[in-house]
This record gives sequence, structure tokens and C-alpha cells, in this order.
Amino acid sequence: MWTSQPTRLFAPVIYLHGGRLTLFTFARGACYRSELGQFCHSKSDPKYEDIGRVRDTLFYLFFILSLPPHKFGHFCDVGSVRESCVVRLIHRRDLNGGIDSVLADAVIDDSTDSLSYELDANSHIKRPVNPRGRLAHVFRVNHEGKPAVLKLSWTPTDRMPESAVYDALRAAGIENTPTMVDSGIIVEDLFGYRVEYLVTEDAGVSLSDYLQARKTNGNDWVCDFAKSAMLEVVRCLAQAWAAGILHRDVSSGNVMVKDGRATLIDWGYAKLVDDGPANTDALAAKWGYAKHVVNAAEEAHDPVTGTVLFMSIPVLVGSTNRSVIDDVESMLYVVLDAVSSTFNRANDVVPVALDFKDSRSLAYVRGCCFTEKQLFKQQFGVDRCNEQLERALDEIF
Repeated sequence: MWTSQPTRLFAPVIYLHGGRLTLFTFARGACYRSELGQFCHSKSDPKYEDIGRVRDTLFYLFFILSLPPHKFGHFCDVGSVRESCVVRLIHRRDLNGGIDSVLADAVIDDSTDSLSYELDANSHIKRPVNPRGRLAHVFRVNHEGKPAVLKLSWTPTDRMPESAVYDALRAAGIENTPTMVDSGIIVEDLFGYRVEYLVTEDAGVSLSDYLQARKTNGNDWVCDFAKSAMLEVVRCLAQAWAAGILHRDVSSGNVMVKDGRATLIDWGYAKLVDDGPANTDALAAKWGYAKHVVNAAEEAHDPVTGTVLFMSIPVLVGSTNRSVIDDVESMLYVVLDAVSSTFNRANDVVPVALDFKDSRSLAYVRGCCFTEKQLFKQQFGVDRCNEQLERALDEIF
């Protein structure tokens, strides 16, 4: 093959064995192996967890197959990698010895200090794979003795670095957002992708899991806490919008709770409004991206960015005019989903308005539900909510 195709750089081969899918990438003088995951499940006794793993594998596969050849580079030789490793993320110093640069180096060694992070399979946090050109791995780590979360992201160079958004959030003093303790860019351009790391303080568990674990406190407690969390996140969204920042991916996995406080995480799909209060010129200079190129790319992704089940009705039908109103509507669905699952999980009932078939069908069903106040609460499975939550939902409604 190398003789007949002298310009070929690699040859990808997908291998199915034992129900698992593996990608082998053969290059000149090396072979790189990437485990895509489980590809088959039992037809006679299908389990929800197995179906979910197959779905994740298909997302990984679609992500790889949709990459153009010049961006095909997300593969490492894992055959010699240990089950766990210690990563030190070291900021590169400038000529004067300062460490203001966002560029950093990732070094794998056996030393453990306050700036080292131990990564293994047990610390990996499973996150949904978005097939639209971005990939992130998230790990639970310790930062200076405190629980933290390390996020390694492969982001197209024409998209916004997540750490730049956190800089804007911190500068504007936005409440109920994660505290960023470390960040940097490891590789500026790898086959058209930026390799970035971000370390934030641990934000707890999802709102849904938090309510589920405490449902023995009674329906009134569940409803009161859900109302409080909703108002905290809506306030966060309003403050961010006033600062020229739009989240665009408010979903159940991104609303976290710790010590009774709600936090909106994962600002990786956020957009900075060009004419907003945020100093976009300074951010672009610091994080090394082309402002106008990134702004145009983020605008183009407005109709498709987000988690489908929690998208607003206009975004579900392809609206390009996106604002904080869409994020507030998404937060409404997050609360409805969390409360409904807490009330109905024992019955394994999925309310009509939370049952995803396709984008347009979901938009139609929800549009019908919103024609009458009591109907919408029934179809979302929250007709047993107390008066306080009902009043707050009515305000959002």
C-alpha cells in the first residue's frame, strides 16, 4: 500500500471483536490503537445501560468518520500506557520568568506535588460525546488537597476556548459558576484542533441526582429545592447575558448542586456577544484565537448547539436568533425533568413532553403542552408539585 500510494500518511482499520469496536491507525513505522467501545448488545435481553454504551460508541465513531483527513489526529498509542498516570501541567515561562502565558506543557511522570493530577479509569467522568467536532475527557482530581475536576478538550481552532469564557465570567463576577483554579493551552494547533485543559473546583452532583438522593425528605422539600435551584441558575444566566455571555447548553448534566448551592457548569459551548460588555479583544489576544473567525463560527453554530432534549422550541426548529430566553427555557426543562424523574422514577414513566423522538416532533408536542397551564404540568409529569414551585413554574411559563 505504501508503495502504490506514496502520499498516504495513514490507513485506518476498524476491527469488531467480542462485541467491541477498535480503531487501528497504521502509519509509516507505527500503529495506533483507539478503543471506541461496546458495539453490540443482547437482542433477547437488552439492558438500558448496554444500549447507552452502544450509542456512545456510535457517537465516537461518527465523530471520527466526520473528520476531514487533515484533522485526523486524535489518536495515541495506548498499548504502552499504564493503568494510571500522573500528569503535571506546567505553564511555559516568558523571557522574564513570568507565567502569565496561557501556553503550558503536559508532562507524564511519577512525581506527585500540589500541581500534579493522577488520572486513571476510576477518576474518569463519563460524559456524552457530541458528534459535532468537539471532544472532551473529564476527570475527578485533587488540586492542592481539595476535590476538583480536570477537563481536557480538543476544540477546533475556529471555536471559542472554554477558559476564555471562564475569564469573562470571573471578570464580570457572575454568580453560581464554577471556580476556575488552573487552565492553559497544551497544543495551539493539532490537525486543526486546540488542546486545552481546565481545572475547576468540584461542583457536586447533578440536580436530578441530588433530588433523587433526598426524595425521602418529601415532595414539598423536593419542590422547594428545585424552585431555589431554578432561580439561582436563571439569575446566573441573566447576569451572564448582561455581561455579553450566552451559555447555549443548559441541560440536566450541566446543572450541579453541592452543599445546597446550584452551579451551572460546562461553558464550552458558550458564545461571547461581540458588541457586549466583555473585552473580547483582550480575551482573543490572551488566548490566541482570531476573534472574527471564532465569532462567525459561533454564530453559525447557534441553531445546532446544545442538548436536544433541553433545547428551546425555537432552537429545535432551527431558529438562528438565539438569546438568554432560550437558555431560560432550557432551565425550565431541566427542572421539570429533575422533579418529574424524582416523582416518577419508581414507575419508570417518561412523560410525553420529555420523551424525545425527533426535534420537530418534540417542538410540536411541547408547543401543544404550553397552550394550557395545567396541561403542561401534567404532560411534564409535575402535576403533584407544591404551590411554591407551581407559582415559580407559572412565572417562567
